[in-house]
Amino acid sequence: MATDEIIAIARSYGINPVDALVKTGVISSEEASGVRGDNALRLCSIESIAQEIVRRDNEKTQLKDIVGRGNDVDGETLETKTA
Repeated sequence: MATDEIIAIARSYGINPVDALVKTGVISSEEASGVRGDNALRLCSIESIAQEIVRRDNEKTQLKDIVGRGNDVDGETLETKTA
Protein backbone atom coordinates (compact mmCIF):
# COMPACT_ATOMS: atom_id res chain seq x y z
CA MET A 1 0.00 0.00 0.00
CA ALA A 2 1.29 3.43 -0.89
CA THR A 3 2.16 5.91 1.83
CA ASP A 4 -0.40 8.43 0.65
CA GLU A 5 -3.10 5.75 0.84
CA ILE A 6 -2.12 4.87 4.42
CA ILE A 7 -2.31 8.54 5.37
CA ALA A 8 -5.70 9.03 3.65
CA ILE A 9 -7.20 5.95 5.33
CA ALA A 10 -5.83 6.95 8.73
CA ARG A 11 -7.28 10.44 8.42
CA SER A 12 -10.65 9.11 7.33
CA TYR A 13 -10.82 7.03 10.52
CA GLY A 14 -9.55 9.83 12.73
CA ILE A 15 -6.23 8.10 13.35
CA ASN A 16 -2.98 10.03 13.54
CA PRO A 17 -1.31 9.44 10.14
CA VAL A 18 2.12 9.22 11.74
CA ASP A 19 0.91 6.44 14.05
CA ALA A 20 -0.51 4.63 11.02
CA LEU A 21 2.82 4.89 9.22
CA VAL A 22 4.59 3.42 12.25
CA LYS A 23 2.04 0.60 12.63
CA THR A 24 2.41 -0.34 8.96
CA GLY A 25 6.20 -0.31 9.21
CA VAL A 26 6.73 2.53 6.76
CA ILE A 27 8.66 4.49 9.39
CA SER A 28 10.08 3.57 12.79
CA SER A 29 8.82 5.01 16.07
CA GLU A 30 12.19 6.78 16.43
CA GLU A 31 11.71 8.45 13.07
CA ALA A 32 8.17 9.44 14.02
CA SER A 33 9.27 11.05 17.27
CA GLY A 34 12.15 12.85 15.60
CA VAL A 35 14.37 11.87 18.52
CA ARG A 36 17.01 9.19 18.20
CA GLY A 37 19.74 7.82 20.42
CA ASP A 38 22.08 10.44 21.78
CA ASN A 39 19.70 13.23 20.80
CA ALA A 40 17.17 11.88 23.31
CA LEU A 41 19.73 12.23 26.09
CA ARG A 42 20.22 15.89 25.27
CA LEU A 43 16.53 16.49 25.96
CA CYS A 44 16.65 14.86 29.41
CA SER A 45 17.59 16.65 32.59
CA ILE A 46 20.68 15.42 34.44
CA GLU A 47 18.33 14.33 37.24
CA SER A 48 16.35 12.13 34.84
CA ILE A 49 19.52 10.59 33.47
CA ALA A 50 20.80 9.89 36.99
CA GLN A 51 17.48 8.29 37.98
CA GLU A 52 17.62 6.03 34.92
CA ILE A 53 21.18 4.96 35.73
CA VAL A 54 20.14 4.07 39.28
CA ARG A 55 17.06 2.20 38.00
CA ARG A 56 19.13 0.14 35.56
CA ASP A 57 21.76 -0.59 38.19
CA ASN A 58 19.08 -1.74 40.65
CA GLU A 59 17.49 -3.91 37.96
CA LYS A 60 20.83 -5.52 37.13
CA THR A 61 21.49 -6.17 40.82
CA GLN A 62 18.11 -7.84 41.19
CA LEU A 63 18.79 -10.02 38.14
CA LYS A 64 22.18 -11.05 39.55
CA ASP A 65 20.46 -12.10 42.78
CA ILE A 66 18.01 -14.23 40.79
CA VAL A 67 20.69 -15.85 38.63
CA GLY A 68 22.94 -16.46 41.62
CA ARG A 69 26.18 -15.19 43.02
CA GLY A 70 29.16 -15.41 40.70
CA ASN A 71 26.99 -15.17 37.60
CA ASP A 72 26.38 -12.14 35.44
CA VAL A 73 22.86 -11.33 34.22
CA ASP A 74 23.37 -13.35 31.05
CA GLY A 75 24.22 -16.48 33.07
CA GLU A 76 27.93 -16.56 32.28
CA THR A 77 30.23 -16.81 35.24
CA LEU A 78 32.26 -13.74 35.99
CA GLU A 79 35.43 -15.84 35.86
CA THR A 80 34.62 -16.85 32.27
CA LYS A 81 34.18 -13.26 31.23
CA THR A 82 37.45 -12.08 32.73
CA ALA A 83 39.47 -15.00 31.33
